Amino acid sequence: MKNGKRMGLIAVFLLFLIFLPGDRVSAAVKYPKSVRLNKKSATLMVGKTLRLKARLSPSRVKRKRISWSSDNTAVAVVDGSGRVTVTGCGTARITAVTGNGKRAVCVVKGTSYTVGKSKITVMTQAGKRVYRRYSQTAYRGYYPSYGCVTTAVSIAASAYGKSYTPKEIHKGKASKPYSEGYAVRQMGGSTALTDKAAISVRTASQILSNLGIANQAVYTFTPEEAIAQISAHLKSGRPVIAKVNNKKVGGVRLANGHHAIVLVGMEESGRLTFINPVGAKVNYAHGSGNTCRLTLDELVRHHMSPASGNYLGPYVTGLSGAGGYILVG
Repeated sequence: MKNGKRMGLIAVFLLFLIFLPGDRVSAAVKYPKSVRLNKKSATLMVGKTLRLKARLSPSRVKRKRISWSSDNTAVAVVDGSGRVTVTGCGTARITAVTGNGKRAVCVVKGTSYTVGKSKITVMTQAGKRVYRRYSQTAYRGYYPSYGCVTTAVSIAASAYGKSYTPKEIHKGKASKPYSEGYAVRQMGGSTALTDKAAISVRTASQILSNLGIANQAVYTFTPEEAIAQISAHLKSGRPVIAKVNNKKVGGVRLANGHHAIVLVGMEESGRLTFINPVGAKVNYAHGSGNTCRLTLDELVRHHMSPASGNYLGPYVTGLSGAGGYILVG
């Protein structure tokens, strides 16, 4: 009797196994039904690596082997474990294929920059841009302290074939479309206010427009909005003029006062490449050379502020109106 009862229990258990869903019994599944990667796209500096991981569905399969390949080894190569190394600028498709032909793709974009004495060349999947390194301390007067925005305009404009020095823009006659004076008049102000207008994002945007360079000035924003906009812009190979504040984060300031820098690239990790006006003081505890140790998220949340107050006037009446950023190009 006991044996019969035991045999009955075994039979019930076997029936239970038979009718279990296939993904609960590893022996019942030979090949995966699908594969996906932990990333669909990635942007990295030349020389950097990324580990891609293939996730199989169902997870319990007998044949787990994945074959990896790159369609453009001049941009990125991949080894048998899914480790991608960026070898050049451009775009490569990294493909993972299962034994039964299921596949998933990650689009990898390579970028780089080279720093010369007077120029910085930035290579992205969108092409090459060459920026001139203009000095904020080109002459004495108010300019060494307050000329960062005008210098940032000169730097950003140089990548679009418009080579005007900060001094030409700041001191140019009000009849010259590239000058600050011309922009101030367009905004309904007196040229006597040019010095005050120079720290305004609005003035910078107007000068870029007068140079024939498309741009979008963003004065008020949430961190989430700014991160999304700036990230997309940098990944498309276009620069961003960012006003940074003098707030301390972890006891360290990025700038001693309100300051403008030109963001020109971003890695997949969010780490930034920027051009600082020559001679201006940026705290390199946050960066080395032109590579910023800050991520875009850290920069936006801790070192950038929206504008408030009279930011749309011909000049700003206080530093609260000096915030914001400009999407150039």
